[in-house]
Amino acid sequence: LLFEIMFMTTLSCGLGIFPWGALIHVIDPLIGGPIEKLLRSGGPPICQVYELCTSFWHSMSHFRRIVQHWMSGLAYLPENEQDYDLYLQEVKNAVPPENLFEWNM
Repeated sequence: LLFEIMFMTTLSCGLGIFPWGALIHVIDPLIGGPIEKLLRSGGPPICQVYELCTSFWHSMSHFRRIVQHWMSGLAYLPENEQDYDLYLQEVKNAVPPENLFEWNM
């Protein structure tokens, strides 16, 4: 168990400093391109399908692609509809009308 903890810690902590991420560009096409398909299609969500290759890619990229957005203020979670409407109105006021994209779902 101690060896497993040390090995997994070294592997996961090393993803940020060692060039192991370059292996994804080599291995992904050889195994059918699951990471490329995930990025091109946008799904399935990783909370539903989390295979080994997806786990490896996610471990390497989640700080840059996910956490960075959360920490820059994009993780606003309104508590009620009024807070959401107020936030949305602030965004509409800040964005020039020609750059604002709206749609009706």
